Amino acid sequence: MNASAHPTAEQQRAALAWLNQINQQPARAERADFKRWLLADPAHAQAYREAQALWQQTAAPAARLAGEQAEALGHLLRAMD
Repeated sequence: MNASAHPTAEQQRAALAWLNQINQQPARAERADFKRWLLADPAHAQAYREAQALWQQTAAPAARLAGEQAEALGHLLRAMD
């Protein structure tokens, strides 16, 4: 694959959409469509790698925020008892 492929904004949006779809355990036909899209252009693969990296970078802060919100909600619910 061409490591210097530069995805367009449209390819980046498509990669994010595919990442979302793949994370939802798609049907076999959708996985095949994804594989065709991924292999159709080196920029697609680059855009998908970038989308995965972005997803991984946001996972820890999102989990931390969810934990903080759950803790705050727990305090509120206990105060209502």
